[in-house]
Amino acid sequence: RIYNSFYKKINILNKPNFNIRIYFSGSINDEGYRNFYWKKEPEKFPNRIEIIDFIKKEFESEIYFINSKNDLKNSELLKKKIIFCLHENVIKKTSYKLNFEENLNLLSQSCFNLNCPGVVMPLSHHLIEGIKVGSIPITNCNKLLIPNLTNENSLIYSNLDELKNRIYEAFKMKEDEIIFKRSKVQEFYKLNLSPNSFKQNFKRITAHNNSKIICCDD
Repeated sequence: RIYNSFYKKINILNKPNFNIRIYFSGSINDEGYRNFYWKKEPEKFPNRIEIIDFIKKEFESEIYFINSKNDLKNSELLKKKIIFCLHENVIKKTSYKLNFEENLNLLSQSCFNLNCPGVVMPLSHHLIEGIKVGSIPITNCNKLLIPNLTNENSLIYSNLDELKNRIYEAFKMKEDEIIFKRSKVQEFYKLNLSPNSFKQNFKRITAHNNSKIICCDD
């Protein structure tokens, strides 16, 4: 319902707000997200709580926390390089501090978006939403999309130390390089993730008589 009511109205910017370097909005419910574990590559996929706690510790002075809609009007918002809008309790998406439009507008303005695992899998909807609006992913899920994300359209990390380096890289990146990467992110979305590209791929796959469609009815 959220996507369908607003999808065509999403504002896609060619240039971000260069003051907003990194943005993350999402739940940090301890009971759910701390239990995530990816046994194939555990170091590469720390859980969401570990990631957020690590960034809070390493970049405390650079973080602006959104606790209510009024914080969007605070002049301090553009003086910090990282913006977090965190929800500690399990609530409906319609009850978030920012509504879907406000959240996507901030995401579209941000140069980079931080990706964190979901509850049971590393790939989260935040990654796709960020790519949709052109915000450059800081991600460890580069190989979980087909085709893979690359250094041309993302900042890739494999552990927390590398994440720290990628955040510093995001802080220091020049505006022309950000604009270039942003264009590559938007190109990736158009070719691989957009509804039209999905339609074409779906038609191509189902054209084969031996194709099966497996639906995860979660």
